[in-house]
Amino acid sequence: MQDIPLSPKDAAWPLLEAAGRALPSFADRPAFIGWGLKDFVFDRHFLERFRADLPQAEVHAFEDAGHYVLEDRHEVLVPAIRRFLDAHPLGRHD
Repeated sequence: MQDIPLSPKDAAWPLLEAAGRALPSFADRPAFIGWGLKDFVFDRHFLERFRADLPQAEVHAFEDAGHYVLEDRHEVLVPAIRRFLDAHPLGRHD
């Protein structure tokens, strides 16, 4: 997304709504979520929605990370992502 829709007045709002409706359809697939709890837009409310829609997801949430969580907590996330991908190779849906 080139802009972050904050209300129905924003051009990308329909895309955000469509993505939200589609999210539960991925619940049967392995998912990895890295989340910065200091994100000023995608806050805890969004994370809770992801957790509800993807209940089997491996979640790594960080109190001290913001929107660019991979930059803020790369030392934890990069090895965790590698382990996750090793456990769930692309194309394989357990």
